[in-house]
Amino acid sequence: MTAFEAYNDTEAVQFHDSLSAQTHAAINGMQVREITLPDPIVELDVIDRLESDIMFGGVLIFEFLADNRKDPNVTTAQSLDLLQRFAPVKDLAQLGDIKKVYGLVLSMPTDTIFTEARKAKYVGMIETHLNIFPQP
Repeated sequence: MTAFEAYNDTEAVQFHDSLSAQTHAAINGMQVREITLPDPIVELDVIDRLESDIMFGGVLIFEFLADNRKDPNVTTAQSLDLLQRFAPVKDLAQLGDIKKVYGLVLSMPTDTIFTEARKAKYVGMIETHLNIFPQP
């Protein structure tokens, strides 16, 4: 099984995906390498999972804001409206409650600015993150 490992001279932590490993490595001053595992990856403890969820929430918020700025057709009024609709998602993402973020993003209506493609992008990101971890 291919996995990723964040490591330094004294510690190594394994992840299913590169993004989680890169996030952990960036926070802890580590490097990342691809590895092959014969056995399943050990589950993260509660604190490591929270750290990963909060970091992912930051990535999601960044992507949302960057998408607003990249689109030259988005007016200031449209951007403010979308930011207001996105506020509950942002609040939960900052707290690391990614399961609730997922439900909110799924329920957000689409329009000419928050398009189906844009929504699908965020839903895909969230699903990828949630699929990293075993479901209870």
